[in-house]
Amino acid sequence: MNWRTEKKKVRAIDLFCGAGGSSWGAKSAGVKIVAGFDLWPLAGEAHKANFPKSEFIEGRLEDHDVEQLAKRLGKIDLILASPECTNHSPAKGNKPRCEQSKDTAFQVVRYAQAFKPRWLVIENVVSMKRWSRYAEFKKALEALGFKVTEQTLNAAHFGVGQSRRRLFILCDREQQ
Repeated sequence: MNWRTEKKKVRAIDLFCGAGGSSWGAKSAGVKIVAGFDLWPLAGEAHKANFPKSEFIEGRLEDHDVEQLAKRLGKIDLILASPECTNHSPAKGNKPRCEQSKDTAFQVVRYAQAFKPRWLVIENVVSMKRWSRYAEFKKALEALGFKVTEQTLNAAHFGVGQSRRRLFILCDREQQ
């Protein structure tokens, strides 16, 4: 293998991976999915089926020894993350909101601190921007050295048969 001509593959982990939609998009772009993390065992089954060469790590992100995981999984260039969104979403109606559930977004900060990737791509509902801790969340990412950019995209503009607006928080340590 000639290092001058062989393109290095971007290595990624996917936090709150579900069945692996974000992983699938990244893989389609040439990214190597190293591991997916999710609490839901059924998501793990789907992720393992979709990414047989990737590890699935089940459980609450809060309960993992992230420093050990960083050592074991090795260099990670990109973290994909879709933190819990139902408590940010207007689709929940007038039902009570769980602040502890919203706070799972801060696990992205904890994992970024341990893995030290160049990039983070965080996806959520647009109404996450109204969260009382949203500015604090962005400042925590910036404190890790990330340039943070927000982008709202509508899935209908990308061939999906429904109008589904999503917030993407794009973070890069090197782009200033």
